[in-house]
Amino acid sequence: MLLFCFVGPHIYHTDQTDLVITSVGQVLAHPSAQNLLGTDPNGYDTVGGSWWAGPPHLRSALLAAGIATIFGVFFGAVVGLCRRCRGRDHG
Repeated sequence: MLLFCFVGPHIYHTDQTDLVITSVGQVLAHPSAQNLLGTDPNGYDTVGGSWWAGPPHLRSALLAAGIATIFGVFFGAVVGLCRRCRGRDHG
């Protein structure tokens, strides 16, 4: 996923911001050499859209996973230490 989001746009360039549809044939087009996975209902390239939207979503997912890991380790350590301090360690 990291390679797809961060290396892919350097290999396969598409302009997702300045697309002007000039023909009806570009809307929901089948896969071709120009559009590897075809186009969406607005005429945008599907692969280019995935590469364009992928990095922000991947960053937010990694941030959420990091925060969850920090909270999980912290609260797990607190619970583990509290049980030992009170003499309730059954392990």
